[in-house]
Amino acid sequence: MSHTEDSTGITNTGPVYTAAQGTGSTGYVAAQGPEARGTINISSDGQLPQAELRELVEQLRELLNTHADQVEPEPVGDAIDALEEVVHTNAPIEKVHRAARIVQTLTRSVQAFHQVIERIFELIDRIRP
Repeated sequence: MSHTEDSTGITNTGPVYTAAQGTGSTGYVAAQGPEARGTINISSDGQLPQAELRELVEQLRELLNTHADQVEPEPVGDAIDALEEVVHTNAPIEKVHRAARIVQTLTRSVQAFHQVIERIFELIDRIRP
């Protein structure tokens, strides 16, 4: 990694490794340049980044409060509870996927739910072995 400093601040270029867990795992924090991407792979054993997933579940809860008149609140709330449980217990990806699919089915008519569920599925697809 190279390091330069100018009036805009400190610039690091090249790969930046922070932490990795498991055989052959690599954790990346940042990338620089046009259309560069920084990724973090939490582990190589197929477990999801919990903080991001918990945030998405919280967004689903907020959407339920906002759009309760457009969905059946009790079954949707139960489905979100089930999704939260599999996230909290660090369940395998497939269980998280199934729980998210149930929320998706129950909230199909509300676009805001669709966007959050799609973000969950994108996260699962990035991590899935």
